[in-house]
Amino acid sequence: MSRCHELRKDNLPQLTNAICDEMIQLWTKVHISSEERIIFRGFNEVEYTEELLKEHEVELKKLRDKVDKCNKLWKQFLAMVQTTHDSERLMSNRGSRVMNEE
Repeated sequence: MSRCHELRKDNLPQLTNAICDEMIQLWTKVHISSEERIIFRGFNEVEYTEELLKEHEVELKKLRDKVDKCNKLWKQFLAMVQTTHDSERLMSNRGSRVMNEE
C-alpha cells in the first residue's frame, strides 16, 4: 500500500497534468466559458501537492457529472423530438376517439 502512495507522490505532476487535459476536453465539450474556467483556481498552480491533485480529482468528478447530465438531457430532447414527428401518437390518445368515429 505504501508503494502505491510513493508512486502516486512521485507522479503528482503527471497525474495532475493528465487531469488538467481531461478537464480542458470536458470544458470544451459542454461549452464552459473561460470566465467559468478560472473559477477553479488550482488549474494554473505550479506546485504539485497531494492536496492539489485531490482538488483536481474533485473538479474532474463535477465535470464528468455535468457532462453526464448534459448527455441525458440531450437524449431526452431527441426522444421528445422523435415523438413529435410520430403521427401515430395523435391517433392513440383519448382525444382522437371523436376523430376516429367521424
